[in-house]
Amino acid sequence: MASRLKKLSAEDFEALYRIVVSEEPFGETVSFEHLKMRMKGRDGWTLWNGEELIGALTLFDLQPLLNMSIHVMIDRNMHRRWINREILRQMFCYAFGDLELRRLSSHWIPGLTDDAAILLASLGFRIEGTVRKGFRDPYGNFWDVVIFGMLAEECKWL
Repeated sequence: MASRLKKLSAEDFEALYRIVVSEEPFGETVSFEHLKMRMKGRDGWTLWNGEELIGALTLFDLQPLLNMSIHVMIDRNMHRRWINREILRQMFCYAFGDLELRRLSSHWIPGLTDDAAILLASLGFRIEGTVRKGFRDPYGNFWDVVIFGMLAEECKWL
């Protein structure tokens, strides 16, 4: 069955929380209240496989007419199986068409979110630089963060 998008809604936060706890780095340290607070300020979609919620594509840190950050969280059982051209077209048309953004940004934390680097590169994002020790985990360890970006005119999904 093909995956589909549904506009992000607070009614889905509880199901998303289960994915965060099991799939996100340090997800076990995130409280449900913290997740609700973080998600409230985000735009985006939940991802569904039939009636099963399998993840979310969220947009945050909007700089109108310029940039927004994108974050993908997916149930591990659906990695590399959730994506399709319709989902990509809808996501990028929203960002570059409806919101009239010039660019999208995302990041990869080497050693923690290695699947993100593969996904971002396959979508056409380019590495723009590294923020050395730019992420501090809940246990006090610091990690480099690699910044990815895509300009509207580089997007192959429109």
